[in-house]
Amino acid sequence: MPKKILVIDDSKTVLLRTRHALEQAGYVVVTLETAMGATSVIREERPDLILLDLTMPEVDGEQLLEVVRNFGILPDTTILLYSGEDEAILQLVTTRANADGYIQKTGDMDVLLTQVREYL
Repeated sequence: MPKKILVIDDSKTVLLRTRHALEQAGYVVVTLETAMGATSVIREERPDLILLDLTMPEVDGEQLLEVVRNFGILPDTTILLYSGEDEAILQLVTTRANADGYIQKTGDMDVLLTQVREYL
């Protein structure tokens, strides 16, 4: 059974490119353009991995991550920050918010796929 990945990002372009690359690699992909209501989708879809943008309007990735972790929503699901932020910031937030890791958005889908495979 293929692994399911939830991608949460406010950029439609990022969602389309990421979805395409992941689906071509054989993953089932669910996307959200906002973190609002994401906990319901996480519970319903039960993804194996979540790629979570850090900077989004209304509720940012760090806030959502804290809610998911603090309320024990799918505690075994791997959650990675997926952001264009500087690597030092990503390392800091990964530790502070208890993410499983991060993938820096570089636009290189081969790098993304390699890192996703490593985490899964």
